[in-house]
Amino acid sequence: MSKAAEQESVLCGDSLNDLEESMQYNEKEEIEKMLKEPEGLSEAQIEDLKEKQKIVNNSLLENKLYVDAKTNNLDIVPDISAFAAGDRDVDKDRILLNMTQCEQKNSYYCGPATTRQTLLWINGSAPSQDKIAEGIGTTKDGTDGTKIVPYLNKKQKKRVYVISDSIDAVTIKSRIVTAISSADAVPVIARLKFDKGGDWEHETRGHYLNIAGYTTGMKKVYLTDPNITRVDPKAAGTYMVSFNSLHAAIKAHWTHHIYW
Repeated sequence: MSKAAEQESVLCGDSLNDLEESMQYNEKEEIEKMLKEPEGLSEAQIEDLKEKQKIVNNSLLENKLYVDAKTNNLDIVPDISAFAAGDRDVDKDRILLNMTQCEQKNSYYCGPATTRQTLLWINGSAPSQDKIAEGIGTTKDGTDGTKIVPYLNKKQKKRVYVISDSIDAVTIKSRIVTAISSADAVPVIARLKFDKGGDWEHETRGHYLNIAGYTTGMKKVYLTDPNITRVDPKAAGTYMVSFNSLHAAIKAHWTHHIYW
């Protein structure tokens, strides 16, 4: 491709991104207007608008983080000084959700256990692993991740979870930042495949766990893992791995899924 063609391609891409962002801002303004003047809307319609508002706001934030990272060719380094402490540990070096680890009951309950960890952090309470397993259709073959997201969205109203299957490192980073660092912060769920060694204390052909935080620059991420204490009873339920290790494990699993 010639240099002129490359420049045209970049400009077209930028134009499409600008158009999409402009449409999102228009939708954001329209939703805000309807919520300010809700006469004639049912409670269900108002709740639906609020959920759409969250999706649009998160999409706009993610787009800004992504563009900033690409433009500056830098790792995403959010201004963590802007975030209030409380259920998050925040300092100049890291941001970490204070999650409760739930050791999975058996080898195939990582889906229910991770879902329970997520709901405990968001709601302060959660159904048992067995109840969650019933709700998301867990079998001895594991859990279909596409059933976890609607279950989470039914059981909590803090955030509308969506599925990401991107393997682009900047996209994954921006989605982790959006979920964990926003005002309505929630844990991310990742579906991974990895071998024992390096950052990993055990191996798995398919495993769910939570991404609970990250260090500045996202060189390392914090994982709350329901299986780690089954493998090593002395281990902490939350531990750190490099982002590169996490990224490789996401790419290694055939779904490439994170839920954010």
